Order: sequence, then structure tokens, then C-alpha cells
Amino acid sequence: MKCVAVCVFALFQVVRSATSQTSQNDICTLRDTNSTGKCTLFTNCAPAIENLRKGVNYPQICRFEGQQPVVCCPNNENKADSDKHERMSQKKCKEYSNVHEEIIPPVAPATETIRIRRCGLEKISLIPESLQTDEFPFMALIGYGNDASDYEWLSTGVLISEQHVLTTATFLSNPSLGPPTVVALNSNKISNPETQNVFKVLELIPHPEYTKKSLTNDLAVLKLEKPVKLDRKIFPACLNTGLKTRIVSVGWENYGNQLDLVKEFAFLCNHNPNNNSKEICVDYGTRPPYDKSKELSGKVLLAVDNDVYCMHDLVGITSHYWRRSVKTKMQFVNVSEHVDWIEQTVWPQL
Repeated sequence: MKCVAVCVFALFQVVRSATSQTSQNDICTLRDTNSTGKCTLFTNCAPAIENLRKGVNYPQICRFEGQQPVVCCPNNENKADSDKHERMSQKKCKEYSNVHEEIIPPVAPATETIRIRRCGLEKISLIPESLQTDEFPFMALIGYGNDASDYEWLSTGVLISEQHVLTTATFLSNPSLGPPTVVALNSNKISNPETQNVFKVLELIPHPEYTKKSLTNDLAVLKLEKPVKLDRKIFPACLNTGLKTRIVSVGWENYGNQLDLVKEFAFLCNHNPNNNSKEICVDYGTRPPYDKSKELSGKVLLAVDNDVYCMHDLVGITSHYWRRSVKTKMQFVNVSEHVDWIEQTVWPQL
């Protein structure tokens, strides 16, 4: 009951003025899902209490009865129907967000175990400022070679499951070093990546419709030799499945003997030069998208996932800088156009 009381107070403080005049038991429409709900006292609506506790969404207010908020409560039937049609990648995204959950054991025999969520970041920001520790725990460095003391870290990828890294098919072969052999995770700054969390690559899976000449469908999945143990320092990004306009560009840059992760503004081009929905054009404004002397191959586009607690969506990924139409523009593979293939490759049995 303590959690309910605190949640009610927080809800009251935030949305007291945002009320309408519908009554209890009236039918309402949930704005986020466009599904039907019923106006119910907040204290009687378990989904609303759970969402507020997790910090996912503030409940939609129907009205107030005194100081008690009456909220638009989802019907169980609607939730079951929504779960039934939810994509596998969306289900896994929610599952991976559980790394933010902490379990506080009972302090006395009569009390209950408490589950709380803590993001681990001061804030999830798309502003290009100094990176927070572990801000992008899914960013991966892709290495080449077979000697642990002499790996060459040349490419970028993103962890999308416990055992899979998404990258571009362009990276599956290096003219002098051959295929990628290892992946390093868990650091904003890496001076000696071989001493970090390094995982061997078991299998290379290019997109079946990738063509080297035109670089269409330029995606690939690296299957790791063993699953990564997920925690707040290493966990996957979610796959973007919709339209995102507020995005940030993230990639590695080489400063002497150290690789630094860099975050930049990324604005969608007013016009996509290739007129192709499978690609995203990004305009870097007055700054060229890369300095060949500093930057490793590959950048990714990220957005904040507004539906899942403390998670980022992977929006785009690129490697082929020579495809930029002008000096400050770059083409990215549109991840949302390839979710079917990624799901079939990463979670074939689910």
C-alpha cells in the first residue's frame, strides 16, 4: 500500500490540472495504443500503478474524485490482444529492460519483496554532450585477426541480443585481414580493447539480398561464440520499428592510442537523394560526417525508446562513407525496414 500511496501522490502532483469530465466506468480511448479502456480509480487499476512505478508512462486521466485520480485503465482483453500482436523484437526489448530492475528483499517477515527500476544514467539524452559512463552499453567494436595481443579494431556494431551483434555486410571481409573474429563491449573509451569484454565471433550472417556492387541491404549479423551476461553495463539496444525524427549519431573516433565513443546531432535530410525507404539520409550541417584520419568505419543512429524504460532504439547503421551525396550528408541502412529478417535470424525458434 505504501507504493500505491506514493504513486497516487506523484500522479496527483503531475497531472492534477489535466482532467476531463468523464466518470468512473465510462468507456475511454487510450491515446498511446488507440485501444478501449474504462475510467477507473487509479488505486483499482493495476496496469496504471505498475507503469507509474516503472516510470514508463503516466496514466491517462479521466477526471478526479476529490483528490483521487480516475484513470483510463486498459482492459485485460486489450492487453492480451496487444501482446498477441507484439513483435518478437518488441517483446525482447521489454525483457532486456529488466536489467534495470533491482530486488529489495523483505526487511521483516511480514513485508513483501520490493522491485524497483533504476536507469543507471542521470538521464537519457540526445544532446551531444560529454558521455555518461555506460551511456551506450550496446555499442560494439569489431576486431580482426587471430592474435589477442594484436587485434585490429576497425568497425562498429550494436549488440541486439545476448549473442548477436548487428553490423553491415561491408564489414564481413577486410582485404588484408579477412573476416571479423572478435567483438569488444562495454566502454566509452578503450585504450586496450583486448583487455575489455572480448567475445569471439562464431558465425557471420549477411543479409540474403545484400549486393556488394550497389550496397543495398547492407546488413549482417555476427553470432557470438557464447552469450553475453547482461547487466547494466552491457545490454542490447532495441530494434526501431517505426518513424523516429529525434535521433543522434554515435561512432568511434581514434585519438592516438585510444578509441573514444562520440555522440553528435543528426538531422534527417529534407530530401533523400536515393529516394529509397530502406535508407536514411542524415545531414550533418556544416560539419563533415567524418575525419578519415580519426574515425573507424561505421556510425549508428539512435533514438530514445519512449515505450520501454531506459532503452535506446537502433534506427540506422552505416559504413560506406563514399556513398554520401554531398560532403556533409550520409546514407544509413534503415533498420525498421529489415526487422523481419533480423527477427528470423536472431530469434528463429521463438
